[in-house]
Amino acid sequence: MSQPTYTREEFLSTFIKSATTSPHKTEECPICAEPYSFFFGQGAVTFGDRESCNHVFCESCITQWLSTEGVNSCPLCRRQLFVSDDDEEGEEEYDDDDEEEEETEEGEYAFTDEQLHELLENAWYKVFWLLEPHRQKVARGGENVSGAGDEEDEEDSPLHHSILIHAFVRILAARVDVHALNDATGLTGEYKMHVLKIVLRRIMAELVEYIESTGGRETVPEFPRDKALVWEEPLKVVMQLL
Repeated sequence: MSQPTYTREEFLSTFIKSATTSPHKTEECPICAEPYSFFFGQGAVTFGDRESCNHVFCESCITQWLSTEGVNSCPLCRRQLFVSDDDEEGEEEYDDDDEEEEETEEGEYAFTDEQLHELLENAWYKVFWLLEPHRQKVARGGENVSGAGDEEDEEDSPLHHSILIHAFVRILAARVDVHALNDATGLTGEYKMHVLKIVLRRIMAELVEYIESTGGRETVPEFPRDKALVWEEPLKVVMQLL
């Protein structure tokens, strides 16, 4: 595969094309996990260059991803799309051995699927614990527990999300080399928080549905490994931005 010769600006202005469907028949962006729509910035797009991998994302997510300093590749397959910032500044080209060494260093702190799975499993049990007041209310036959506006507002409140995010960051910080993150604030960017909130909101929705369908009488359910595979995809992208 030939090395890209486009600059970041050239690629973003020329090779981001509308896509009708995802090659994997998914209806959600793999970065933000939100459905594609006709709203501005949320339409499905793909790469239009000659060697395109045809991966599909929503326009706002892939534009923000490719506009991030130091990023010049597809978030799913890591195919290089345009010359890196260092190359644009005239830095020497690496030989094959140097490139292999650089890839090893960049991937040294990459999260494995198993580690991401463990992060999500820990988050699953922490979210269930945070929903304990709701479970008790359902078990007591609390008023209007099914679709109650007040309860939904409480579960979706900024405070609740703040607790979830901090719990998730603590789980993360306990499993990585702090030198790789610099500090835990590596996860506090607005874009990363948006993706994490979406993932945690989905975990919470799954548990709320379980609690209400069982009348709040059952203990914590087994971690759903099939759904975890879907939740992992946007997390992989977030971890690559650390």
